[in-house]
Amino acid sequence: MGWRDRLEPAQFRGVSFYVDGTSAAKGRRVSVLRFAGRDGSAQQDHGREPDEFEVQAFVVGDDYDVARDELEHALAEPGPGALTLPTRGDLWVRVTRGTLTTEHKDAG
Repeated sequence: MGWRDRLEPAQFRGVSFYVDGTSAAKGRRVSVLRFAGRDGSAQQDHGREPDEFEVQAFVVGDDYDVARDELEHALAEPGPGALTLPTRGDLWVRVTRGTLTTEHKDAG
């Protein structure tokens, strides 16, 4: 079974949607120290940065406005929630940035 066969539908807090794309950021918290009168620098590692995921989600259909409102409501709820992404599986996440809603009138 290939990875495409293991894809799960996307959901957040039980609200289904489609995914156009995702990105992930991982890294370390590092301070760079510069000293007067010296060449070079020193770095201090302060541990891992929190993992961040950005998801480009969309809803379609005759009742897209209902699905849009349900997804926006789920994103606005406080606290962490269950996120299922097709390429990452189940995650426990917290929404940290406001949502951006863009609507397009496309054929179909």
